[in-house]
Amino acid sequence: MKLGLALAGGGIRGYAHIGVLKVLEENHIPLSYISGASMGSILAALFAAGYPAQEIREAALEVEQRFVKKKIFANPKFKIFPLYMKRKLEGLVDGGALEYEIDKLFERVSIKKIGDVKIPLCISAVDINSGRLVLFVSDKSLFPAGDDVICIDDVDLKTAVRASSSYPVVLNPTSYKNYRLVDGGVLMNIPVAPLRRMGADKVIAVNLVNRSRPSEARGLFDIAVRTIDIMGDAGNAALARDADYTLDVGLDGVEVFDFGKGERCCEIGEQCAREKLDELIEAAFLPRGI
Repeated sequence: MKLGLALAGGGIRGYAHIGVLKVLEENHIPLSYISGASMGSILAALFAAGYPAQEIREAALEVEQRFVKKKIFANPKFKIFPLYMKRKLEGLVDGGALEYEIDKLFERVSIKKIGDVKIPLCISAVDINSGRLVLFVSDKSLFPAGDDVICIDDVDLKTAVRASSSYPVVLNPTSYKNYRLVDGGVLMNIPVAPLRRMGADKVIAVNLVNRSRPSEARGLFDIAVRTIDIMGDAGNAALARDADYTLDVGLDGVEVFDFGKGERCCEIGEQCAREKLDELIEAAFLPRGI
């Protein structure tokens, strides 16, 4: 039985995936394939590269603290940019800092290309020039050519993850060949279907749910993030239906760029996975239809 795991995007809420991975690892639930979008792509890539869940947690929390200290995602104000820059601005935050941190982590385990990973991997992104879904995959031969999806396998893993994490408006798009790439969550925030194509007999999806948005969205940054977040929630439900089992992790009150809440998200993800462990084991090991 070959099991695939699809990790949703969701900004800092994605740290909940680390707790889920820890529970799967501790209970010897083997993953044959893994996929992710946005923050889910970062954590899926680290796990596929060979990082144990505990090391992912330590590294992710260290990166979060650096971002908090440097105030990289501290609600950038559009008004600070001169008028001439506003016409050229592609994102409120330069994604170079994120790519730098990711690259250092992959260097530790001698991973450069996406094909170097130890667990077959799929990462979603979107080409804003054509509006087409882009799948960065460790083995392109599993994906027949088609007009609707662009499949790429000869790419640095850091580039694939950076592209999938290019949250519109907030992070500038990633340029790769003739493509201008943004967050995979725009079209496929939970990449379940590609795991089937790769050979998964069963697929578990991890969805990140924030049902509580009490604060009023104010300013360009807040409005853009809240709008995309709501759109993502609507699409997640449809994508998750294709999975054999969906683990909904409740993260009420945690917004996409609430950096500083990473440890809390890890703990919530772990607690949720432990509470649903019997269901996860059943979903992983029982044949479909039983």
